[in-house]
Amino acid sequence: MKKKLLLSTLFILFILTVLPSLQVYAQSSQIATLALGENESVYTVYSDYQGKNFAAIVLKNVEGLVSSYNEYYILTKDNKYGPYSFVKEVIFADNGNTMIASVSKDDQWYILVNSQLNGPYSKVGRIVSIVDQKRYAFSFIENNSLYLLTEQKKIGPFSTLGSLVANQKTKKIVFCATNSSNVSQLYVNGEVVDQANKIIIFGFYTEKNLLAYAVNRSSGYSLVVGSTTYGPYDNISLDIAVKDEKNVLFYALIQQKWYLIAGKEKAGPFDETGFVCFSPDYKQVLYASEKDGSWKVYLGSKPLNTLSFYNFSFIDFVLMPDGTYSPIYLAKNEGRWAIFIGASEIPAISYDLDTDDPYIGLLNITYYGEDLRVSNDGTIAYLFYSYDKAGFSIGLACVNKDKIASFGNEESYDTTYVLDVSNGFVYMVINGQPVVGCITENNDEKASNGTIIIGSFVYGLDGKAVALVVYDRTSNTVSFLKIEEAYSIILSMTNATSTITQ
Repeated sequence: MKKKLLLSTLFILFILTVLPSLQVYAQSSQIATLALGENESVYTVYSDYQGKNFAAIVLKNVEGLVSSYNEYYILTKDNKYGPYSFVKEVIFADNGNTMIASVSKDDQWYILVNSQLNGPYSKVGRIVSIVDQKRYAFSFIENNSLYLLTEQKKIGPFSTLGSLVANQKTKKIVFCATNSSNVSQLYVNGEVVDQANKIIIFGFYTEKNLLAYAVNRSSGYSLVVGSTTYGPYDNISLDIAVKDEKNVLFYALIQQKWYLIAGKEKAGPFDETGFVCFSPDYKQVLYASEKDGSWKVYLGSKPLNTLSFYNFSFIDFVLMPDGTYSPIYLAKNEGRWAIFIGASEIPAISYDLDTDDPYIGLLNITYYGEDLRVSNDGTIAYLFYSYDKAGFSIGLACVNKDKIASFGNEESYDTTYVLDVSNGFVYMVINGQPVVGCITENNDEKASNGTIIIGSFVYGLDGKAVALVVYDRTSNTVSFLKIEEAYSIILSMTNATSTITQ
């Protein structure tokens, strides 16, 4: 999710020069003081969920006779590892006692587990871990064959590998893969628990952490949620919503027509399927589908709006000022993307943007489109991108809260955004340099917040952000800040006027 954008030097939601102020608040939260060598700088920093250990990715510029190149190092509480050509990912397990990193060197990939370098591999996938246990998993290609290491076992070879998921509450590491006999297998903690012609993992749902996956057998397609199986059907859609094992929303193909399955009820038939969702209080159902050439958004059994062609990018519920939940969806309207709320056929907000398919983002929740995100509690924020009389404009806004910040048009950056609205933070990467900023609910303060730079979110046992780990370049210190503490610190730095200097 990246785009070239223009960033005004007046944009002060993210300021790179406020870290001296951070020291006053964060001295008691310091993990370590770094000893950097000549031509070394901190690229980013990670931490375990308790702040016991950290990993600072250090970039060193090396000057040769006729060229220069970069070396990467990993600096932890006790050691310095490297040099490497690149450091792809760092995570922690075993309450911070085990660090796992994917690194490259001499055109080969390795997995570094504390001081042990595993490999070489021609390619490595993402790493997952159980953060309070010494358990982790990763995929790799070795001698042109695909394997996965989990529970300290090398499993494979596989012809294809699907989703790899770690759930902190159930302590389960789950993945699906297709073996050399073209059989799809579902693994939980290193053991096969199901196999079929095809298996697709949807993930874990609700506070009970129910594992949901689709399975194709000779009898047809079924949906498994916890211990309950729905089906078989001719096919199943790839978007589901779960309240509990007995209340699941999904589309099923029955005799060449699609039906919405809602527990013991069903709606339809439809010709094509769209998104489905429950309201956060599980009292309402929202879904989109097509019949006879027209796409409609339905609230329960009632259609809200009809579109002449399918161009939905998002559908969900938003928390309104009166405390109720209202339908919200993003769709193409007269050439622009428009956010519709409730039963209104008039867009609440419209803007231009490029959209991607839904994907799982940094916060392990689904993102729809390039710039739109709804938090799990029903509140919403989004990034808008448009041309108006002021020229090229990009901004951060909340529904029912007006614009929080807008900026644009002096310097070009390659930028990625991730929003964590429930905690009031936005994570931003500018030319590879991560920035953690803060948004305010005060409409009178537009783009008037300070920033913490060179840091990353830290996630706890429930999968939610619990802290920020940050690096202060003025004192070479790494600090571990709880979310509430970091939020207060950033808000105390409002009305800063410094410019971006990277």
